[in-house]
Parts: sequence; C-alpha cells; structure tokens
Amino acid sequence: DVLAINVRQLCMARVARAANSSWLWWDYVDAFASSCTTAAGNYTPACAQQVFASLGGPGLLGGQGQAKWDECIASGTPVTGSPGSPATSLPLFEQELAAQRGPGGDDAVSILPTLRINGRQYRGSLDVASVMRALCSAYPLDREPPVCNEKWVAEDECAVGGPGYAQCRVGDPLTGGHTRCVNTFNGYRCECSNGWVKSTNADTGEEVCEDLNECIATNVRTRDPKCSCPRCVCVNTPGSYKCTGELPNKCAPEYDWGGCWRATASNGSLVTACVDTLDIYSRLASRGALQPTDQWYTCRCPACFRPPPGSVPTTVTCEEACPMSRCLQPAGICLPPPDRPPSGGGGKSSGVSWMAVLLAVALTAAVAYGLYVTVLRARMRDEIRDIMSQYMPLEARLGGARGEGRAPHEERAPLLHTGDNNRHGGRRGTGNTGGGGYEAPQVALEQPPAPRTWGPPPTSSPQRTPFGSLLADGADAGAGAGPAAAAGQGAGASRPAAALAPAKPAAPAAVPAPAEAKPQDSRPLVDDAPLLGDGPL
Repeated sequence: DVLAINVRQLCMARVARAANSSWLWWDYVDAFASSCTTAAGNYTPACAQQVFASLGGPGLLGGQGQAKWDECIASGTPVTGSPGSPATSLPLFEQELAAQRGPGGDDAVSILPTLRINGRQYRGSLDVASVMRALCSAYPLDREPPVCNEKWVAEDECAVGGPGYAQCRVGDPLTGGHTRCVNTFNGYRCECSNGWVKSTNADTGEEVCEDLNECIATNVRTRDPKCSCPRCVCVNTPGSYKCTGELPNKCAPEYDWGGCWRATASNGSLVTACVDTLDIYSRLASRGALQPTDQWYTCRCPACFRPPPGSVPTTVTCEEACPMSRCLQPAGICLPPPDRPPSGGGGKSSGVSWMAVLLAVALTAAVAYGLYVTVLRARMRDEIRDIMSQYMPLEARLGGARGEGRAPHEERAPLLHTGDNNRHGGRRGTGNTGGGGYEAPQVALEQPPAPRTWGPPPTSSPQRTPFGSLLADGADAGAGAGPAAAAGQGAGASRPAAALAPAKPAAPAAVPAPAEAKPQDSRPLVDDAPLLGDGPL
C-alpha cells in the first residue's frame, strides 16, 4: 500500500506540472494527509482517487487528466522478469531517484520536499508566494518573467512612502511628472524623461533622477539666439529651460530710471538710485534660483549719497553725504575738506599736535642713535683691548714708563714656557708695594705715559735690574734664591750704564727645571721691552 500511495503522489505531480498547475500537488499532499490515514483504515489507493477527483484532476489537460493519471500509475507498476518473480525495476521511481541525486555537480536532495531551481535547492514555506519568489530568484538580474514583478510576489518598493517612491521623486511637484518608479523583483528602477538624468548615489548605490541644467551643461547659450545676446538670460527650470531674449535696461530714462529716486547733485549732474543688476540676475537664473519677485535692477543710494535720517526703508530716498567736489568715484569715499582734518577739531591745534608728534619721533630717534653709537664704541674698545692683551700686556709697560717696577724685596723668577704665549709665571707688581699675580690688563692709551728715553732710571726710582744680570743671578742663586738675596743685590754697587742699554738680551743660562717641566721661554720680559710709540728705538 505504501508503494502504491507514493506512486499516486508522483503521478499527481506529473499531471499537475503538465497542466501548468504545479501547486495542485501541494494541495493533493495536504488533503491526502488529512483524509487518508491508517487510523481511519482508508490509507488506500481508493482514497487517493477521491482526493484526486476532489481537486479537479480529471478535468485537467482538457479533460485528459484522469487518463494521464491512470497511465502514470501503470508505469509505476514493478517490472518482473516472469510472473511471480521479484520486481527487477521500478521505472517511475528510477526517474525520481535520478532527479533527487541531481545532474553533474549539483548537490543531492536529502530533505523532502525540496525544489531544485537552476541547481539551487529551496526548502521553506510551501505557500504560493514563497515558492514563487524562490523560483524568481533563480533567474538572472532583469531577466525575470513578468509574474515575478507582480505585487503578490515581489515587495512593491514604488508604493507611496516606499524607498523607490522617494528616490525617483515621483511625488515631488518640481519634477512635474517627469519621473516614475518601476518595481522589479530585486528592487526598483527609476525612469527619467527628457530634461532629467539618472544618477546613482555613491553611498547607497540607489538610482535617482536629477534635473539636467541646460543653461550650464549644454550649449544652449550659444545655440539659441534668445540666450546668446549680451542682455539675454537663460533660466533653468525643473526638467527644462527658457530664454528671456534681450532684457531692457530699466535704469534708462525711457523707463523712468526704474521708478527709483533721482535728483540733481551739487555739481549739477543728474544722479539716480537705480542700479542695473543684470549680472546677478543672470547667475541666479542659470542655477534655477530665481524667486518670482526678482528683477534685474534695484534701487539704492549712489556713491557719496545716503538715506536721510528717518527715511522709510521701503522707499529709497537719498541725500548728499558730502559735496560732489570731495566725492572719490566710484568708491564713494568722501574726502575731508582742505582746512579741516577728518577727526574734526581746529586746523591750528591739529598742526601743533602733528609738530609735537614729529619732534617726539625725532628726539626718540636721536636718543636711540646716541645709545647705539655709545654701545658700539664701547664694544669696539673692548674688542681692541682683548686683541692687544693677547700679544702685549700694556699695563705692565705703562707702569715701567712711569718709573714703576718691582718692589726692592722681590726678584722675578725665570719664566717657564707653558705652551701658552698669553700666560706667564712669577710674581708682578707696581710701585713699592709689589703685588703678586696678574691684574686685569688695561689699555695704555687711556692714560698716556710720560715721554721717556732709554738710559739709567731716575735716581728717585728704585734701581732696576738688567735683564741679563737677572738671569745670571738667577743661575747663580738657583732655586733657593729668595727675596732677601734679591734685596741685597739691589742695594749693592751700581751697575754699569751699558748694562741698561736696550741691547739684544743674551740667552739665559740653564736653570735646573723641575720634573716634567717644560722648556723655558727665552723671550725677554715684557717689562723690559720698549713701548710702541714711546720714543725712538
């Protein structure tokens, strides 16, 4: 019985498919499951025949439904080799098994019921709309049959308030009915008439209809004579355009200066408040931004004129802001009168004020220049002093020129060469006090020394030890000679005059140098060198 019932279900599907009424199979399965049950004892081929007849099966295929049903059932009878032998094949089931496995690389159907649509399996709700949508989804884009675009199959996105209705601007009064929305199975499509172009939103990918601006995007301004003259204007409108032809100059006398204020100025010229604004009007018109009340002229006060106090804003009346002789055209700037500055006030007091300002500026400049010169001169003097002090410490020689020298109880120790020409060893001093160490060098030109000639020092000054004798004594005394020995020699017999002559000093005698001491400096002491400009050499 189960095999016979399955054969009848397959035959119902074939007959319904041949009659283009495939959905009858779903009705047959549903009716048979509720009417023919084993519990009721009617799960039989006879009950299946009753269900087939209740669905109008016999009348299908032009009244051939019953015959095709019986023929199909007969093909589902098992084929045997001989009477009484087991069945060797079931042709109807073999065909269904091949369909279940699928051709080629299609996946086999594992769950029933399943619809295979273009190699895809559909399993879901068995209502007509759901199955139809599954069938339509298998078609290529924009290749669906018309039934797929019907409202009961596809969602109507072109309905009022839908996304297509808004994007295609169907209800926009500016479009004037030039756009429409066409619903499709996969969405919607905007169709645009002349004067409108289709564009795609870059963010959402949706199509919209945009107005084509013929005044900017086309050559209508050069092709249409009514748009190409100097005073012609192209007006863009939704989905179209229009050319105004030549617009008259409303600020001309024949048009009564546009009805604006006019008068005779103080210099005898005729002035009017009418201003031709054709350029502004043309730009707004080409962009479709004109308002119904916009004109290509306006009324406003001319240069060097102003509305009088208490005037009504809706009525343009003007008065001179200054005499026309002081009006700077076309900027409209009123120049001040020759005898009065712009700030008001008397000319004499203003002149005094300006003179005070100029004197203050001059005085400030003079003080700044004086400070600059003083500071610059001081810096130059410091630079010269630093340069000269590196080669000749002038202060020590200046002391020698004034008859000053070492104190009687001091003796200069031999100089050691340290590798630095600017540094010397020993103790130095001036006057009778004799100070140790160096003092900051001073430029000798600030206190010019008294003129002197080479020879014996004045009797009132302490006798100076010749350079050569000092070195010789140092060699005899050795490192142990101290101040007492120097004092004794200074108080002894007088030296010959030749010893004080500025002859080239002899090489100093060898002096025992301490460990790791550097070679001695053989140059004469700066105190014994002649001063520059101090007398003939």
